Amino acid sequence: IIYDSPAKAAAEIRHALSIGLLLNLDNMSELRKTREALESLRNENIIKSQPRIGLRINPQMGPGTIAATSTATKTSKFGFATREGDVDPIELYLQNRWLNAIHVHTGSQGCPLELSAQGVAEALRMAIEVNKRAGTQQIQHFDMGGGGPADY
Repeated sequence: IIYDSPAKAAAEIRHALSIGLLLNLDNMSELRKTREALESLRNENIIKSQPRIGLRINPQMGPGTIAATSTATKTSKFGFATREGDVDPIELYLQNRWLNAIHVHTGSQGCPLELSAQGVAEALRMAIEVNKRAGTQQIQHFDMGGGGPADY
């Protein structure tokens, strides 16, 4: 089970980690909360194995045909920007070796398959770069979010 939400509370993060969900982090606040939860859960001997935790990246590929459902724009509030952001997600991986997954979601409804494929390619490029610079296969899990068109 994958837990992905753009505004996770500390208690939600702690619970997700304690029951072994794959956790996607959307922002620096969630990264800090997760770091604190990991330390606490390890000290309490609740987590004994490597949890599955990754960053949601925003590949900034541009919008689909419906701007409101496009999440891979330069101004999207979702995920860590791969091109023009405040932090470099590759550096976050290298500074937090417990991050071992990557998540990309270019949008739903109005996002053509080509846009999703470009987002996946950017996430794969980033995963390869992280693994190369880490000298090991740090990123072990790949998650593609989104969905196809639906008639509401």
